[in-house]
Amino acid sequence: ESYFGDILSKIQSELFDAGRSIRIAVSWFTNYALFKTVNELADKGVDVEIVINNDLINNGGYCLNFNELISKESVRFYLVEYPHLLHHKFCIIDDKTVINGSYNWTRFSGSNYENIMIIRNDVNIISAFNDEFERILQQAEHKDIDKMPDNVPERPEYDRSAFKQY
Repeated sequence: ESYFGDILSKIQSELFDAGRSIRIAVSWFTNYALFKTVNELADKGVDVEIVINNDLINNGGYCLNFNELISKESVRFYLVEYPHLLHHKFCIIDDKTVINGSYNWTRFSGSNYENIMIIRNDVNIISAFNDEFERILQQAEHKDIDKMPDNVPERPEYDRSAFKQY
């Protein structure tokens, strides 16, 4: 299935169908509605693994309270940081559903031209995305952290003020 509109509600609906596990690999995660959804699922005991960038968008002082999520027993949290850049936008739900597309999990993505594809019960695709997720976790600079780092590495090619929009 392909979607080009109302993507936020579609992702939330798919997430709420999770019974066992969610694996999230997204560049930037600043969307409070999705954060709240993931928090609720973690509270219900769904195993959640998240890998995002440790940069000024995700960890710059005007961000979501990831420490709240990290503190939950069912959550494992990983960070990739400069000079690497995680640019994926995918989620694996219960090893049965993959959501993939251009949609960043940011508060402004709803106003962009974005897309997602939802792929269900395709063993080969799910396996490929799980393999990629594992590869990212193996190479992540911060593995299964217990709190967000106090700082992010300098990225000289970025202007700090450019991240406030996210």
